[in-house]
Amino acid sequence: MIKKFNWGHGLLLFIILFVGSMLYLVSLCFKEHFDLVSDDYYEKELVYQKQIERKKNTSSLESELTIQYNKMDKRIVIQLPSRFNNLSIPLDIVLYKPDNASLDKQLSITAIDSKATVDASLLKPGLWRMQVYWNGKDEGYFNESNVYIQ
Repeated sequence: MIKKFNWGHGLLLFIILFVGSMLYLVSLCFKEHFDLVSDDYYEKELVYQKQIERKKNTSSLESELTIQYNKMDKRIVIQLPSRFNNLSIPLDIVLYKPDNASLDKQLSITAIDSKATVDASLLKPGLWRMQVYWNGKDEGYFNESNVYIQ
C-alpha cells in the first residue's frame, strides 16, 4: 500500500531541512578564523595613555607623516614632517596583516633627512595596517595608516 504525501509529511520534511541547514550554517561559523590584533592586547591597553599622548603630539605637527607604496620598486616610502629634516630618526614599524596574524612583522629602521623606505617585496599582497612610532625632540609620535600591497 502506497501512502499519499499529506501535510504531516510536508511539515516533517520542512523541519528536517530547516534543522539541517541550521547545522550547516553553524558548522561554517565555527570554521571561520578571526585573529586578534595582538596576543597581549590587555597589557598594551594598560599603557595606552602613552599612546594617547603620542597621537596628540603627532596631531600638533605642522604637517602629517605620509606613507606611499611604490609599486614599481616594491617599496613603502615613509616621509616624516619637515620638522625632522637634517636629523637621523629611529623608527619602530609594526605591520599587521588583518586577515593573517602569522604574517605580522616588526621592523626598526632609521629615517635619514625625514625619509625612510621599507622593502615590501617580502610582504604578501593585500591590506596591511602600518603603525610607525618615533621620538624626536624629547617627544614621542605615532602614526597608523593602511597600505595596500599589490
